[in-house]
Amino acid sequence: MKPERNIFYQLKSISLVIVKIYLPAIMLLFGLVFVRLIYKVDIGAITRDPLQLFEAPPFVGMVSNIGILCWCSAMAICFFSSKIIQKKFNDYKIAQFLFYSSVVTCILMIDDLFLFHEIVLPDYLHIQQIIIYPTYVIMIAAYLFKFYKTILRTDYILLLLAFVFFGTSIIIDILSEHIVIPEVFFFEDGVKFLGVIGWATYYIRTSFQEMTAQIHK
Repeated sequence: MKPERNIFYQLKSISLVIVKIYLPAIMLLFGLVFVRLIYKVDIGAITRDPLQLFEAPPFVGMVSNIGILCWCSAMAICFFSSKIIQKKFNDYKIAQFLFYSSVVTCILMIDDLFLFHEIVLPDYLHIQQIIIYPTYVIMIAAYLFKFYKTILRTDYILLLLAFVFFGTSIIIDILSEHIVIPEVFFFEDGVKFLGVIGWATYYIRTSFQEMTAQIHK
């Protein structure tokens, strides 16, 4: 980094970065105007924090929010680790594994954040969960099949535990539609949270281990 970087030099050197960052953000904000005009939706309902919007206590959704932070942390660390390993160490195989791990994590994070498989897909797009769950299973299975050799040489027990917790959460969700389960949300969301913790820990730990291994080669 050069010692002297005045504002004019910075504007010239990172002007493209500024455009790439702010153009999509501005387009999103203008998109809200069209949503307001077409669907008569209050823009504040989209831009404001849900806790403020519904005047809810600060602990509402706390576990879910922590889970989203874990998803996001794992996704970002995998993504940046993949780029560094690919560009600095030329290890395409590991870089590809971490990149696709970030993509899968991103999909799961978006689903969890915007309740795609619970609300958006079945209620608004009329795609039933009998289609949604197999689609996710196929995606995960394809990912595991492609990278199983790489995964087997990592501390995969953390990933295995994550799948066990996710599976348990899905089973509880399905059973709750047919039988009464006391405190069902505690068990369903609780084991799902444990799954997210295991998932994030596995990928953050694996990224760190792979980066360390590349440095000491």
